[in-house]
Amino acid sequence: MSTAQMPTAAKLVAAFAFAGVGYATAQAFQPAVPEGMHAPWLREMSAIIGLIVGWFVMGRSVGGGMYLAAMRGIYTATLLLFWALVVFSGREMVLRSLDRRFDTVMEAVTGTIGIAYWFVQLSLFPAFWLTLLGGGILAGMVAEFANRHWR
Repeated sequence: MSTAQMPTAAKLVAAFAFAGVGYATAQAFQPAVPEGMHAPWLREMSAIIGLIVGWFVMGRSVGGGMYLAAMRGIYTATLLLFWALVVFSGREMVLRSLDRRFDTVMEAVTGTIGIAYWFVQLSLFPAFWLTLLGGGILAGMVAEFANRHWR
């Protein structure tokens, strides 16, 4: 096993920190979810995505100082948002496909992009973005701190 694949305290801390960012960001997004739209497991799935992205992205990129950790935290938070959009818009596309709202596969794929765009439009309020980006900065710095102090 190479050292890049080895578990470290920084990877563990980054994973749990970004799981928290995912959970908190989903909680901040909850008021924007329209009534009647069923969003089960939104917080939990966002936390799982944050756990994975924190481990594999932020956990591997610690060691460059606090400023760089903050910037990488923003990058990791952006990836968390991207993968959450992929997962949740894909889920919504499958649900709409089961209701036979799409006639062709290409219609479903372009529909997924439209759904992701709709989710982004729903998220255009300050609490969501402050939670995501502020949490990403904080989580990145916490992972850097863990890398410095627990080896």
